[in-house]
Amino acid sequence: MVLFDQEKLHINDEIESLKRENQSIKTRYRDVDNKILELTTRNDGLKSKISIYEIRLHDNEDNDKRSQNEIAKLKRDIQ
Repeated sequence: MVLFDQEKLHINDEIESLKRENQSIKTRYRDVDNKILELTTRNDGLKSKISIYEIRLHDNEDNDKRSQNEIAKLKRDIQ
């Protein structure tokens, strides 16, 4: 009977240990999931900013080309 009680206590201790480990894993999973969500949100924001800067860059390049063409035309007109 004593051996049975000891085995039962040991098994109960193992069960409690596994429950704590399970809870710890769930907590880590939740933390990682939250971090992934945060990084995904930040990444989306950065992609949006990059897109805006690329559009501005192309607009500036187009404006530069127009300005260069106008300067070239004015130089020809002056001559």
